Amino acid sequence: MEESVGSRGGGGGGLDAQIEQLMECRPLSEPEVKTLCEKAKEILMEESNVQVRWSSPAIMPCPAV
Repeated sequence: MEESVGSRGGGGGGLDAQIEQLMECRPLSEPEVKTLCEKAKEILMEESNVQVRWSSPAIMPCPAV
């Protein structure tokens, strides 16, 4: 039942390598970020207690100064 997360994700080394890269404050490429976002979306959609829906891009209004 247990699946290795190291083999998932885009890029050269999979999800584990991408997490390690981010923990070292090294940026990911745009395709890697897109892949991670898609994977996160898939995982969150499977969760029954997550019910967030919004349109992209999300726009946050700035308060008047």
